[in-house]
Amino acid sequence: MAAATLPGVSTWERVSFTVARFYLRVLLRVLSLSGLYRFGQVFATLEWLINAKRRRRFARVLPDLLGHQLSNAEIRRASLRHAVRVRNDKVFYLIFDYLRPETIERQFTIKNRPFIDDALAMGKGAYLAMSHQGSHHVALVNLLAAGYTIGGVRDTREGAIRRFMQHKFNAKGGKQIRYFHNDVFPRQLYRWFASNALLVSAMDSTRVHRENHKTTSITMFGRARDVLTGPIELAARCGAPALQAFLISRPGFHYEFEVHGPLLDPAKRDHLSEEELQRTLQLYADRIEAFVRKNPCHVSRI
Repeated sequence: MAAATLPGVSTWERVSFTVARFYLRVLLRVLSLSGLYRFGQVFATLEWLINAKRRRRFARVLPDLLGHQLSNAEIRRASLRHAVRVRNDKVFYLIFDYLRPETIERQFTIKNRPFIDDALAMGKGAYLAMSHQGSHHVALVNLLAAGYTIGGVRDTREGAIRRFMQHKFNAKGGKQIRYFHNDVFPRQLYRWFASNALLVSAMDSTRVHRENHKTTSITMFGRARDVLTGPIELAARCGAPALQAFLISRPGFHYEFEVHGPLLDPAKRDHLSEEELQRTLQLYADRIEAFVRKNPCHVSRI
């Protein structure tokens, strides 16, 4: 199976990310990892104070999701924490390949890890349903470092920082994340599950990439929203257990990968009825809503 190709980065992107990595590595050596986090926290706070447009955008989006009973103080706190989380997640990702394995192990914990290990013990692979909340790219590199064989579904219009770092990871060799484009032919995913590996994607896509991408309507945040049905149907067809997971960014570059599961009966094979599919995807949506209400700073696409 050929790896999904990524477009290159521009000269400006390559220079800016290279310079940023150089200074971050110097700060890491001088300040330690915890000191680098505090540096990023201060830097993100200054950005947040300067960027009034982004604060206003967050103040519109969060009440729209969680309800207009939120106070201005609650929205400001969530907005600041969001800014710090996003900035430090990028910092951590940019220096990830500089960290020792034992350091990464200390920073990353998997809550309910037996869900994953028991699923893989069935020998059919496993599907991890994530959502557009939190930093997927940080989750995937940490899962790879934790010893799992990881496949991810990615947009062909990948962000610059991910394209840059993926080229860096590829250049260094070693075990890699296997990426599939979101228009991949299903046979490649069948083979991936047959190799007893993990496949990670988000079904709560805000846009349909291809006409053959099936969706269904569920209720999330009090309104009807479309979610992709293909990944869960594919997992059922392959007999792969379907779990749900969220990445929680904690202070000090500590990350908790929270696993929930299963989304559907692991014994369910071949075909899901419309009723079963609707019930499964509504459970998926309910968990997303509960997560965002508990962790409003993890809202993405602000």
